[in-house]
Amino acid sequence: MLLVSIAKEESEVLRLIIKRFLLMIPLLFLISIVVFSLAIIQPGDPFTGQYNPHVKQEAIEAQKEKLGLFSEHIFFAIGHLV
Repeated sequence: MLLVSIAKEESEVLRLIIKRFLLMIPLLFLISIVVFSLAIIQPGDPFTGQYNPHVKQEAIEAQKEKLGLFSEHIFFAIGHLV
């Protein structure tokens, strides 16, 4: 009788763990949408605050292109998830 009770409790705990893991999937998706949205709507880019007058504008544009700052990040990330 005691073993049946322990087995039942273990199955309930396992079911709860699986349920929590399944709930994490949409939560992580929503968190990533919020983070990417905040990153896109903020003004400027990583080079705006670190402007050095001695650096040529062509070099800054080349670095932006290399890092992919001209593309939409959220669509790029979602495209790789699918």
